[in-house]
Formats: sequence, C-alpha cells, structure tokens
Amino acid sequence: MATQAPRRLIVLGRLAVLVAIVFLVRDAHDEFLSQQAAQRQPLTLEQAKPFFPKAHSLKVENGALEIFDEEETFLGRLAQTAPKSDNSIGFSGSTNVLLAFGPDEKVVGLGILQSGDTKEHLDAVIEEDFLANFKGRTTEELGKGITVEGVSGATLTSMAITEGIAARFGDSLNKKGRGSLRFPNPISL
Repeated sequence: MATQAPRRLIVLGRLAVLVAIVFLVRDAHDEFLSQQAAQRQPLTLEQAKPFFPKAHSLKVENGALEIFDEEETFLGRLAQTAPKSDNSIGFSGSTNVLLAFGPDEKVVGLGILQSGDTKEHLDAVIEEDFLANFKGRTTEELGKGITVEGVSGATLTSMAITEGIAARFGDSLNKKGRGSLRFPNPISL
C-alpha cells in the first residue's frame, strides 16, 4: 500500500504537467491568432493606386472597398481574402491576397498583403507569376475554385492561395465535395 501512494503522486504529477502544456499551447495559439488579426489592416486608397492610378476616393460596401475617381466615377473595387482564407495553410502559414476588380467585376490585378508562409515558398509563387492565373476571373468563378497548376517547389503554398481565394468568394471547397486542393486524395494507412 505504501508504494501505491508515490505512484499515484507520480501519475497525478504527470497529468498536471500535461494539462499545463495543453493550456500553454492553447494560449500561445490564441496569441498567434490575435497577432495575425492585428496585422490585417483595412484596405487603403494607397493600395488601390497601383491598380487604379486615377483613384481619388473610396467607400466600403459589402466587405469590399469601392474605388472612385475625382468625378465620382466607379473604377472598381478591392477585396482581401483574410480572414476567410486563414484556414488555408500552405507550407507553414496562410496568405492574405489582395484582389482588384474592374467595373466589369473581373480581376484586374492581385498582390500579397501578408503571408505566414516561408519566404522561399512565397518568392517561388511570385517569381512564377502564379497570381496571373486569377486575372480576368469573376467572383463566381473564383468562388467555385479554379483549376490551376501548383508552383514547383511551392505546391502547398500555391494551392493554399487558391483555396483561400475560393473560400473568400464562395463556399468551402469541402462543401462542394472537391476536398482539399493540397491533398486531393483521402489519407489512408
């Protein structure tokens, strides 16, 4: 009986350490998510200028930033994929993409606002001009999830960007029965 008490204390001690680790990991994860959210700033007129040089004013409408010139003529709009794209993790993080839409509601340009992915993977995506695959597409096409070839050496990053854009403008790919673009085949043992 006397030897049972120390064993129980050891087991309880180990259990307490495990519970403490779980809480610390959860707190660190919550802190990481709040830092990511803090890095996301509202879209600005300056971000519109590369796509719409005559941009003079803006108005937020339905989660997108509408861009107008000096005569109040509608030039287009900007949208970002975050926070809906935050669950689309590439090699090591999600990517917040800026999309510019012309008056015809087709993509006229894209850019990377922020990425939690590695610099090397993101550089490969940019060097291959991967984002050009989305130019000329409508929100409806983007929401359905377009078929694109992943960037060699940055396949997870490029497919996560594609999934993130689809999540922002439509239903989740998983709801449509397409599964993950990054892992299209079910995992089996």
